[in-house]
Amino acid sequence: APVADSAAASKMILGVDGAFQLPFGDLADATGMGFGALLRFEYNVMPQLNLTARVGYIYSLNKEISQTVPLMGTIKAKYGMDNIPIWVGAKYFLTDMIYGGVEVGANMLKGKVDMNGVSASSTETKFGANVGAGVLLSGLDLRAQLEILNLSEAGKSMALMVNVGYNFLAF
Repeated sequence: APVADSAAASKMILGVDGAFQLPFGDLADATGMGFGALLRFEYNVMPQLNLTARVGYIYSLNKEISQTVPLMGTIKAKYGMDNIPIWVGAKYFLTDMIYGGVEVGANMLKGKVDMNGVSASSTETKFGANVGAGVLLSGLDLRAQLEILNLSEAGKSMALMVNVGYNFLAF
């Protein structure tokens, strides 16, 4: 059971997670590093198991290209993708401090592009999942996870996410 956490005796926990996202593979070609925050709710169903729900916003840095085209001059483009994740899942505690976690849910992905000052964006919702592990240390919830933003194109939509969380309310 997560007795190392001061909220361990509580049935419900509200927390906030700071997020750093590092895309890799094909996703790294489409967007830059991401930063954001997620609001977290946990419900303890048995000593080692918490059901979880998280919602947040991940802002990604843009990629930029510049190319000279004959007769047109230099074309500059910035592009990237932000995410509003809505995830549900579970944390299973292996020890008092160490846990494994899995989440599934919607990723509302907003693609954005700016080409020579003309901007456009489009939003699509994709079903994704993540799996990871974490540790509770002195009130902090540290977690690393492999994220798949779109399960139908898993190999093209992967990122590593690191979260630093804080439980601000336990009841």
